[in-house]
Amino acid sequence: NLSTITLPRGLKRLDSGAFHKCKSLTTIDIPENVETMSGNPFSDCQNLIQINIHKSNRHVVEVDGIIFDQSFQRIIGAAPGIRLEEFSIPNTVLELAEYCFCGLAALRHVNMPDSVLSMGDGAFMDCENLETISIPAGVTRIEDAMFARCSALRSVIFQGAVTFLGDTTFADCSRLSSIRIPDTVEVIGQ
Repeated sequence: NLSTITLPRGLKRLDSGAFHKCKSLTTIDIPENVETMSGNPFSDCQNLIQINIHKSNRHVVEVDGIIFDQSFQRIIGAAPGIRLEEFSIPNTVLELAEYCFCGLAALRHVNMPDSVLSMGDGAFMDCENLETISIPAGVTRIEDAMFARCSALRSVIFQGAVTFLGDTTFADCSRLSSIRIPDTVEVIGQ
């Protein structure tokens, strides 16, 4: 029943999954000294709708519930409780951190620019309404659990030479009736 978290002012690092599945959490304040967020610390916090990053923080920034690094080259995470149905990733973004969109239940469509080169484990895991996705040409690895439990997923298009499909990439994607795995794939995980 954790609904509020007060993080210490001296906190410098906040890791992926730190508050995973804190279902009662609605708001969190990120202090000014946080320098590093390895991935989404709030994955599957279904009621989290507000992430406040201290105005003096020089390392991370929040825009409409999405957390970016200061250069807007990396999406770190998102507030899973926001009612975001469609999202166009800015063309400055090179990387999606692990579990960055995990648990965004309302998310149906994501427009990914060619600038995206890597996507961390479970980046879209538990996006239960995600219907289609196109993987940019520069992405060569589809990491573990990338689309696990995306039960509405019907279509995945690979634009480039993917060489690796990680463990449980499409686990419990009940509406995904067929997929064309590129000839370039060398490894398919469990």
